[in-house]
Amino acid sequence: MEPASKLVETIKGFVMKSVSYLLKRASGLFLLAALTLGFAANLMAGDLKTIEEKTIPTSMGKKLELSTSSGDVYVSTWNRPEVYVKISGNKRAHDKMHFNIEGTGEGVKVQGKSGGSWLWFGWNVVYVKYEIKLPANYNAYIRTSGGDIKIYDLNGSIKFETSGGDITLINTKGYTNLSTSGGDIKLENTSGDMKISTSGGDVQVHNFNGNLKASTSGGDMTLEGKGGRVEASTTGGDITLNYFDTNYGIDLETSGGDITVRVPGSFSANADLSTSGGEIECSLPVTQTGKLTGSKLRGELNGGGKTLHCYTSGGDIKVIK
Repeated sequence: MEPASKLVETIKGFVMKSVSYLLKRASGLFLLAALTLGFAANLMAGDLKTIEEKTIPTSMGKKLELSTSSGDVYVSTWNRPEVYVKISGNKRAHDKMHFNIEGTGEGVKVQGKSGGSWLWFGWNVVYVKYEIKLPANYNAYIRTSGGDIKIYDLNGSIKFETSGGDITLINTKGYTNLSTSGGDIKLENTSGDMKISTSGGDVQVHNFNGNLKASTSGGDMTLEGKGGRVEASTTGGDITLNYFDTNYGIDLETSGGDITVRVPGSFSANADLSTSGGEIECSLPVTQTGKLTGSKLRGELNGGGKTLHCYTSGGDIKVIK
């Protein structure tokens, strides 16, 4: 590369890293606001009382549908053909929200609605907690406008939406669709196809088995697993992928961070790696098929295979074994 062109690429990389930093700061301020709200809610959660409690007969394979204007949701499983729901809250939740728990032909429906306009700041915070037990083989659709969602040991289709909290899944099997507007997403020991997105947090997925599609607008991504195609993108963070299987296709993009991919030494792929402002390192055997520069690499790894695509506007790319 000519010196002038190299200078342009370096400046471009510096600019993109600066943008990345600002994006992280912006998302950090958003998260700080969410944490402040959560802290206030926790202050009000010191004197929780049971508002509703019910056990409903059901059968394997049905669905929990929960919709609430506020509240944290904790879901676990047990060896019973029943759904247990306990709703706790502070005094303001008791006074300002209306709850309903009922069995339906499809399973169990839980609703929590505000009784009117109420403040979220100062000492006027509503705090609600849902504790739910499901049969191990069950489906779950949960939507909350402001709270965390945690679920353990469930086999079934899962769809979660929260406007301002973290999502945690541990030991789950089945199709997974998760989204949060302002929190982190963490998965451990998940099997099945996964689609996850957050507008302002980090993504951690450990020991996945299946196709994974993940995105974040302002955080880092740490992914570890096998068994499927991996697509991941972030507007302002780093991506680290540890992949332990044959190649089903990998597509990673970040606008302002580094990309690190760790794979077995026998990993085969058609590599398409490029960075506008960093360097590329590859420790696997490469048969060059395109122009090779310090910022671009196109070639066959171990004879070629599914595409390994990595792109960053302002960072380094490493493909190592």
